[in-house]
Amino acid sequence: MDRRLLVPVLALPLAISSGCEESEMPKTTFTVRDSAGILISTSTAALWDTDASRLWSIGSEPLVDLAESGSGPSHEFYRVADATILSDGRIIVADAGSSQIRAFSRTGTALSQVGREGEGPGEYHQIMKVVRLGNDTVGVFSWPTKMTLLAPDLSLVTTLRLGDRANWPYALEGGQFIDLEVFASVIEYEGASQLIRAPASIVRRTREGAVEDTIWRGPGFEEFMFSSGDRRGSARPLFGKVVAMSVYGSSVLVGTSEAMEYQVLDSSGRPLRIVRVPGYDLALDPPTVEAEKASLLGPDPSAFRKELVAQLPVPDSRPAYSDFLVDAEGFLWAGETQSLRNYFEPRNWEVFSPDGQWMGSIQTPEKFKPFEIGVDWLLGVWRDEFDVEHVRMYPLDRGG
Repeated sequence: MDRRLLVPVLALPLAISSGCEESEMPKTTFTVRDSAGILISTSTAALWDTDASRLWSIGSEPLVDLAESGSGPSHEFYRVADATILSDGRIIVADAGSSQIRAFSRTGTALSQVGREGEGPGEYHQIMKVVRLGNDTVGVFSWPTKMTLLAPDLSLVTTLRLGDRANWPYALEGGQFIDLEVFASVIEYEGASQLIRAPASIVRRTREGAVEDTIWRGPGFEEFMFSSGDRRGSARPLFGKVVAMSVYGSSVLVGTSEAMEYQVLDSSGRPLRIVRVPGYDLALDPPTVEAEKASLLGPDPSAFRKELVAQLPVPDSRPAYSDFLVDAEGFLWAGETQSLRNYFEPRNWEVFSPDGQWMGSIQTPEKFKPFEIGVDWLLGVWRDEFDVEHVRMYPLDRGG
């Protein structure tokens, strides 16, 4: 089945009205209406801007730092790809540098580790992601197509293959997989230098990894295809638009970043809700564009790099976000786009409630990349002044 996305989308609702009339809310900054069975959630202002008592905050000091909670190789990290927390509180870390999956107690004690570099069972080549499935089974996705399933004690269960275009898989309730298939346009492209945006698809897979259905198709990631003399290839564009995806329960959340909005689908691809923030400011000013160009050039650019950056088209607007995280209570966090220009700065996230209301903006600590958000914590990787990686958990206060 092939469902093409006709409109980009965003968040979730508070109250639902009948027909196509907007629901009567105590504050008119958030409305929900039903349009042919699809809920349309619209926010014209952030809740936290009108009700500061409900503002969330992230603590400045970590609850636990796995690089400092013990010593030895288990507490030394390089190229941390992902991390998750199991139902018993154990922290599972995917360390791509060592090709290991490591387990720690909630207080940071090293418990066990498995894996090594290789292509055999229980071995990994370029770990990309960990997926927590039912009963605390851990899925380890490693490039290019391998999904290794581990029991809660990290013993090997089985190995699956997800296909050549699989990218960033998630688990749905019931054990099925969802993943984003990105088309490798650079391999086939033969035209002149220009900005392109190849399509992407979201596919649903069985527990064994076989494709069951294509549940969404739409714009993928923008790329600048360059052709200069005998040099051809793909380069990162200025403020390129992306497709972002996440999963909550049996629902899939997807957006295409042209506007601050996203869509919620069921596992068959049927649209359930569209979330929108009309008029959200995505304007680009000249100083920001020049700073972005400077970051791409670097301190001592070659003549070719100068030529390439000079060719990059300047878009009319920046993308609304670059990725999604859905926390343990169903709130969607839409992360602002980062580049070399602002990669190590505190990052802004726009937060939307499970019913689609725009809560407002929250900022994660500088040099910190969150992987998972619980009820009262964020788990991710932080870099110190020496660029050493620390797997950390920060406290999250959800306000009043």
